[in-house]
Amino acid sequence: MTSAELLHKSLGHVSYSRLRKNLGIPLKIEKTCESCAISKITRGSFKSKHRRASKVFEEVHLDLMGPIWPPSRNGHRYILTFLDSRSRFCSAIPLKHKSNVFQQLTYMIDIEAKRQNGLAERFNRTIIESLRSILHDSGMNSRLWNELARVSSLTINQIPSHKSKKSPFEVFKNQILPLSYFHPIGNRVSYLILPEHPHSKIKPKGSLGHLIGYKDELQSLHILAEDGKIIETKHIDFLRKMLKAYPKKLKRILMKSKINLMELAKKKLPQLKPRKILKKILMKTTTRWLSHILQEWHEIQQQRKMDNCCR
Repeated sequence: MTSAELLHKSLGHVSYSRLRKNLGIPLKIEKTCESCAISKITRGSFKSKHRRASKVFEEVHLDLMGPIWPPSRNGHRYILTFLDSRSRFCSAIPLKHKSNVFQQLTYMIDIEAKRQNGLAERFNRTIIESLRSILHDSGMNSRLWNELARVSSLTINQIPSHKSKKSPFEVFKNQILPLSYFHPIGNRVSYLILPEHPHSKIKPKGSLGHLIGYKDELQSLHILAEDGKIIETKHIDFLRKMLKAYPKKLKRILMKSKINLMELAKKKLPQLKPRKILKKILMKTTTRWLSHILQEWHEIQQQRKMDNCCR
């Protein structure tokens, strides 16, 4: 997985053009994201003019999507969407039932009136497209969509709109979430658990699961445990190491190199020490194998630590 693909998936499958233009990150696209290709195809849209509000909460768009099939495992069948016109801050709230207010609202709005509420309709489409892409790419059970809808809105809020240099999250909440906080949904993780017997020294201190969401107020993560429970914690370790988790100096060295890594891996990689690996890589390289070399380097370092502990 390239660094561009990693960032694209970590931010809920936001388009590469938005990442390049609004975040100012020069991304090189090597291949089209298949999950996005099948999840975001649409027909032509209506063109409408809309005056943007001058301050936060001056104009708010609300809409209700659903019923959604299948229901979530908690019984949710609808998504209430909220969009602030000024900041473009959005929120997606899973609901189990329609209230009477929303029932009346649904009856009052004619199908043709969608043209008059284009901003909310466009946001609804963005949420659903992101949700479909995440589900397809991560392989998560579709009944977990209520958790992933929150992920979609949170990641969308990190990308500045075309008329602002600040993200909707920053404008609305006056704070910034670092990009390093986000990871591809579905990634395998280990997380810390409290032992049943505090004085036990030989039982595992952690358990395994998959990343399924975020709690931005505490900058913690939601983990889908192996028993199906959803755990909120900050104490985790990603089993699939990310490109951004490695030292900048090492990434810079590897990005400049030009060697045929397949030959190196077959002939010399198992016998070389980490320093010698880096010297060999300095000759020639291709960036498509960068993540594989980083992973190999990390595993060698881990093995050396294990060997030292066992002596």
